[in-house]
Parts: sequence; structure tokens; C-alpha cells
Amino acid sequence: DDFHAIHSPGQGWYYCNNGYHLLRRVLEGADGRSTDAMFRARIFEPCGMTTSSFVRRDPDDPSSLPGLISTGRDIARFGQALLTSKPFGIEGELLSNLRQGTASNPSYGHLVWRYGGHAAIVPGRRSGQEPIPGRVFGGIKLDRPIAAAIPADGFGGTGLGEQRLTIVPSRRLVIVRLGRFANP
Repeated sequence: DDFHAIHSPGQGWYYCNNGYHLLRRVLEGADGRSTDAMFRARIFEPCGMTTSSFVRRDPDDPSSLPGLISTGRDIARFGQALLTSKPFGIEGELLSNLRQGTASNPSYGHLVWRYGGHAAIVPGRRSGQEPIPGRVFGGIKLDRPIAAAIPADGFGGTGLGEQRLTIVPSRRLVIVRLGRFANP
């Protein structure tokens, strides 16, 4: 794969999943197990996620990327686990570490979006903006929070089909939305 830096570390932000796929291959090589087996042992089972798995999008192509198959109930269980951190044996630490933003994008923590109380840089391109070759997403700077109606401590993630997991610790609230937004 042809990976190269677009910015010096800490000097810019650009959303791209390629790094996660590279990390997945490194972890599988080091651990000797598939992505599904690692997630099952370290995340799915401790969280009580009984119907979730990672499957290759094309089972006949070993280089195809895996995708998470899950249910609303299992995603809610994962959200509850993030809220309490208890299944991971690191109560209190996980939540604060996940939500820690970066200097180049304070709205993006470690694999989660910080929804309220921040200006944001979100994936995408403005109309007419040229993509960087080999990259799908860029970054659009917003002078507002991603979701102003969500309390400042709200965070979460979005799946490929616009499925969403939103967690609001101050309200002990986990919201799961499956499906796509209506397109007017």
C-alpha cells in the first residue's frame, strides 16, 4: 500500500480509514488471530455482545476489509460498557481517554467524535474542493459543535450506513440509531 504523510505530526488533520486497516493487519499478524477472534475475546464477550462479529466483505478475497455486523441491542451494550468501563477492567480511565481531543482536531478523540461544545473539523469536502489522490475524506472546518443540541460531554461514532452510537455521560444516556437519514 502507498501510505504517505500529508502533514507533519500534529500539524493537520485528515480523516482516512487506511491507518485502521493497516493497524488491523499488524494486530492480526502479531496476535495470530483474526479480527473477529480478537474482538470476540476482548470486546464482544466482556460486553455481552452475543450477536456481533467481524466478517470479510468478500469471503473469497483474503485482502478484502472486514466489516462489523451487529444489532441495535449489541451496540447499546457496547455503549453501556464505554459509559461504565467496567467490562474492560479500567473503570473511569477508558471514557476520559477516548474523549481526549487532539491539537489538530479538538472534535475528534481516540476513535470517537466529541459532539458538543467544540468547533469541529469533520470528514468531507466542500463543493469544488479537489480530493487528495488516494484519499476518500478530507476535513471541513466548522465554527460550531458537530451537534449543538447534544450536551458538551456527548461523544460517539458513525458506521458505514450512518448507524450511530451516541453517549452522554452527564445524563447516563446511550442512544443507538440504525438506518440512514431521510434524504429530502
